[in-house]
Amino acid sequence: MPRGRHPATTRGGRMVRDYSCDVPTNAFRLAVVVYYADQRMQKTLERYLPGASGLTKETKRKSVYVWARRREQLERLCPHHGTSERRRECIKGTATSLPRDSEVDLLKWVDSCHAEGAPVPALKLQRKALQVASEVGATTSTTAIWA
Repeated sequence: MPRGRHPATTRGGRMVRDYSCDVPTNAFRLAVVVYYADQRMQKTLERYLPGASGLTKETKRKSVYVWARRREQLERLCPHHGTSERRRECIKGTATSLPRDSEVDLLKWVDSCHAEGAPVPALKLQRKALQVASEVGATTSTTAIWA
């Protein structure tokens, strides 16, 4: 009996992605906000989000209002090509980083587990990383939990 998930199409195989959850870039958001500052919401939606109707159009309208409130942040991010093409912003100082030697030790630990044939789930890796971070003395008070 075959294992794995069942084919989703009539011809078998994986379904083609339709990219219905497309997240806009910061540059696109800023362009929409600048246009919205000079025009009405209806014209803004027609120009930048054609084809949106019903609930989708209402959701996009609310998104434009959120982007307009974040205009200063978007203007700060968009002069640089690297951040203008991103979709989300990672704030510096929010993640715990380990020294290079500690990361190498973690990598060796994962490799040894794989050599023994033991799986390394995300939670197990996270707990090991927290243990290593506490041994090194890194602050782990603001760690995110993978769920």
